[in-house]
Amino acid sequence: VGRTAQGEVIWLTVDGRQPQSQGATLSELAQILARYGAVDAINLDGGGSTTLVVRNLVVNSPSDGVERPVSNAWLVYDDAQRPALPRYTDYRIEPPQATLKVGEQIRFRLMRGEQPISTWEAVWGAGSLGFIDQWGRFRALRPGRDVISVYVDGQWLHAPVEVVGDAPTQNGNNSGN
Repeated sequence: VGRTAQGEVIWLTVDGRQPQSQGATLSELAQILARYGAVDAINLDGGGSTTLVVRNLVVNSPSDGVERPVSNAWLVYDDAQRPALPRYTDYRIEPPQATLKVGEQIRFRLMRGEQPISTWEAVWGAGSLGFIDQWGRFRALRPGRDVISVYVDGQWLHAPVEVVGDAPTQNGNNSGN
């Protein structure tokens, strides 16, 4: 968790023991937070149970592929009154579904009508089969069927995804702390 000079809070997870991420040392974590503007930070070493959830959607890639049941958590809640947002009904995910092999990547896009929607307006999440970043790039990590989810303008959209092939074996190389 970091804090900027302006008082903004940065919540950051570093995934490890996975094909797309081997973790980070404390020095590497400090450099990452500094790049995001942190002037103060504290390391909350959660290990494999580290999970970041936004609007009930897992946005990192827990090392077990799913959330672990743990008895402690940090919770950030905002009850500020906001003006009513327009509720468009013509959002969609492109492509509307996908089949990939383990290790392959695809870019999902959020569309409203024929216009792509800025990634800043949405929160992306993937189930237990892979990892999706907040630009809509999904990497398939293990075989099975699940959905890609995106939260935008007060509503959820989903795109089915199937991952085929064998799951990669772990090589045990993890540069974590």
